[in-house]
Amino acid sequence: MHDSSDDKATGEVNSAAKVSGRRAGRRRASWRVRLLLLFFGLALGLIVAEIGLRLAGVAIRVPYVPNDYVGTVLQPHWSGWQNREGRALLRINSLGFRDEEHAREKPSDTVRILVLGDSYVEAAQVDSADTFWKQLERRLNEQRAFGDRQCEVIAMGVSGWGTAQQLLALRHYGLSFSPDYVLIAFLPANDVRNNSAALEPEAIRPFFEFDADGELRLDESYLNSPQAIHARSTSTAIKVKLLSASRVLQVAQLAKARLLNRDSQPAPKPAEETSDEETPADETRAEETSREPLLEPGLDEAVFREPTDRRWREAWRLTEELLVAIDRESAAAGAKCYVLTLTAAVQVDPDASVQRELADRLGVDDLDYAPRRIQQLAEDRQLAVIDLVAPLRTVAAKEQTPLHGFANTRLNTGHWNEAGHAAAAKVIADRLAADWKVGN
Repeated sequence: MHDSSDDKATGEVNSAAKVSGRRAGRRRASWRVRLLLLFFGLALGLIVAEIGLRLAGVAIRVPYVPNDYVGTVLQPHWSGWQNREGRALLRINSLGFRDEEHAREKPSDTVRILVLGDSYVEAAQVDSADTFWKQLERRLNEQRAFGDRQCEVIAMGVSGWGTAQQLLALRHYGLSFSPDYVLIAFLPANDVRNNSAALEPEAIRPFFEFDADGELRLDESYLNSPQAIHARSTSTAIKVKLLSASRVLQVAQLAKARLLNRDSQPAPKPAEETSDEETPADETRAEETSREPLLEPGLDEAVFREPTDRRWREAWRLTEELLVAIDRESAAAGAKCYVLTLTAAVQVDPDASVQRELADRLGVDDLDYAPRRIQQLAEDRQLAVIDLVAPLRTVAAKEQTPLHGFANTRLNTGHWNEAGHAAAAKVIADRLAADWKVGN
């Protein structure tokens, strides 16, 4: 006999199960909706933040990528704003340099000037039209310095480069544009250190060394280092592209770096130098400089005096031979080479007492050891030099105008501002125009 109470109980169980199932389904649907709304909200927030940062002109990092020839270049075809020091819109060409595209074949009615350098040539702090090399081009054309021939300036400069990388850039890129002139933008305040494997902390770069016969030999062993291999990996390339494309990711990376106190690495202090025969006076000076840096980060006190440290003597020797190599290889290709001695901010401070104070603290008569040394090299090895230190110092003092620094950093520090670029362009243009008249 069938028990109706069992059927009733079964029905109640089935009904409860159905209700429970519907509730579970609704809960799952509700969670899916919530997740979708959360995802949509986050995506919308990121899009709004990205648009806001772009409209505000915020760009945290200019992207650099590995290059097997010269170590590092800017990311080809990238464009964006830089506003950490000065403010400028940067556009990078296909080779990875801040400049427009240039045809390899030189027009017959054109005089080409190739400018090699570091951050002073990259000039990320000012608009392209205000860079010294663009102003140089305009000045020479306005003056008709080369007669009926037009002047075209090609810039190849990357922050952190030393003379070694400039020589490699000349070989792998520059000479293919058939320049008539090659200008080496030489900044003694850090280029000497950049050229030394013993002094330069950023070791993921090509260096030169002397072989047994005293000749320059390229050392590319860095390419096999774990850091260089990682830098050239697919994952790193993807990361760089994502960072260069997103202002939000750039801000997040900067926040993380600051949190971890890794935003920057200072240049080695001369206090760490070790002389072949250190005297008590040397030790005292090292102790004093270790307590308080005399120069802004990234610049080296050691270049303002005769080197007593073996590493610095070798670094200077390497640097001089690299400058000579650029001159010789330029000449072999039919180009006239000039070494431009660039300025550190303190050398051209409008307040002469600032220069004297640093000289006194360094125990030297003035801050012109490097320009004098380069001038002596020019006389010994038949190089052409355009010294910018003395004339820019005169401009700064006469006009009481800071040639370095910006409103969003500090005046009389860092890189050339618009006035500094303009002053340099005038000095260079006047010299090139005068030499052209003499030679033609």
